[in-house]
Amino acid sequence: MAGTIAAVVAAGIQLLLQLKLLPWGYGTSSLVGFMIFAFVEETVKFFGAYTAFKSRRRPEAPLDDMIYLITAAMGFAALENVLFLFSVSGAIVIQTAIMRSIGATFLHAVASGFTGFYLAKGRLPEGLIIATVIHTAFNYLAYYFPQYQIYSVALVLFASFFLFHNFDIIKQPNGDGER
Repeated sequence: MAGTIAAVVAAGIQLLLQLKLLPWGYGTSSLVGFMIFAFVEETVKFFGAYTAFKSRRRPEAPLDDMIYLITAAMGFAALENVLFLFSVSGAIVIQTAIMRSIGATFLHAVASGFTGFYLAKGRLPEGLIIATVIHTAFNYLAYYFPQYQIYSVALVLFASFFLFHNFDIIKQPNGDGER
């Protein structure tokens, strides 16, 4: 639920920002626009998840931060995907549904996983920056190379290998995963 609420909040903020950015020449499809919108989504997703689990702020393990944020990301991606499907029609509905379910859902999980990892390590800003960079690159590739959408998915797949490594690091009992 926190993720779906965060998606609504992010959409509202992005709509307001879009109105403010356009006069400055930064459209939603500019690199700056992609970066700002990605930062909004990653930050709002984080605060949505954090708000939901702050009453249990002492997770049993640092791994919990990663799990909470990835779970919130799934709710965020689900609502975002539905909203995208309402914005398209005709033959591209199926293609959009497939690519969003593979690419965008995976993107949100991976980006939030990085945020959760760095939150557990006490370095939240670093996590938000990494998540924003991955998100920005994904959106840029998907927008400017739609005929090669495999590029954006490959980027997230590549990033996921580092995320899997982070899961291994955070689970180690030797102190690397300790707060």
